[in-house]
Amino acid sequence: MSARSTHKESLLKREAGYFEEALQLNVKALIKYQEENDTLGFAEAIADQTITLRHLYRTTGSEFYLILAKHQLKAAIEIAEKDEKEEALAQPLFNLAKVYGELEDYQNAIESYKKALEIQLQSPSQRPAIVADVIIHMSHAEYKNGDKSAKERLIAALTQLEGSTEDKYNKLVWISGAHLYLADMLKEDEFEKAKNYLDQAKEIIDSDDRLILRKEQWKKLAETLNK
Repeated sequence: MSARSTHKESLLKREAGYFEEALQLNVKALIKYQEENDTLGFAEAIADQTITLRHLYRTTGSEFYLILAKHQLKAAIEIAEKDEKEEALAQPLFNLAKVYGELEDYQNAIESYKKALEIQLQSPSQRPAIVADVIIHMSHAEYKNGDKSAKERLIAALTQLEGSTEDKYNKLVWISGAHLYLADMLKEDEFEKAKNYLDQAKEIIDSDDRLILRKEQWKKLAETLNK
């Protein structure tokens, strides 16, 4: 099995909630990428591994996983810098920003999102849906950091994402995530709108049985809105 195939299998295990198996497969992918001399793939695999670590943090509540994820991503960035293509940096930077967000270090999150967005916008293989997803995440961090105007930027990016030709599953994951972000952002300032976005997220999540992790995220957020 090639590095890419092993890597893809690890992603499927992660999305199904089998985190230990996902990590094991990810390590196998790393070894194969190194054997294939694929620097970009190696950095991407590290970045994806940290998504699993973030899910473990959400499951266990242990910040150890976030600390590990943060330093792994810094390593992934250092490795990606050895590749001649700057776009190799985009995913590690994007995932590092997400970790900073989980740690509520919004200023560093915003800085990493901006760097990732700049690279995506300059990439010859730019995908509008990915650009929109980065803006959605960045806008959430900006709002949580005190910039209320970020709400409109997030909504505009969500509209762009909804109109994109991205793979259906990716769109469902990213669009449901955007609705959850809006619910989280507005729960203190615009409670009824937050509830509405939460309901829309649930409708999307319930439309596809594969959105197992999103369903767990929805449950946790719903608890904070229905106290």
